[in-house]
Amino acid sequence: SDAHAIEALVTNAAATSLRLAPGRKALALIKAPFVALSAARAAGRVNAFAGKVLARVDDAASAEVRLDIGAGKTMTAVVPRVEADRLKAAVGAPLTASFAPSHVILAAN
Repeated sequence: SDAHAIEALVTNAAATSLRLAPGRKALALIKAPFVALSAARAAGRVNAFAGKVLARVDDAASAEVRLDIGAGKTMTAVVPRVEADRLKAAVGAPLTASFAPSHVILAAN
């Protein structure tokens, strides 16, 4: 959505093959382990989305944290459990999810 613009790093060949152009819709996929969480605000950062924790599922070493980033969109991160604890990633907590443009996979039809 316009509220959730994503910057992606793609080759010229991929951009041509996908017929990417300004305004063309594409699906962006980011593997959850590539999504970082922070307590910092998202303002002015590339691929940074402020949200609230919807759910958290822990295992022995990691935590899966799902954020509501608004406009009906969610983003999931898998981070070390100690990091989720440090961020106090509990349901309702405000956090920011971010990822590098090089971690984005695009699809378009």
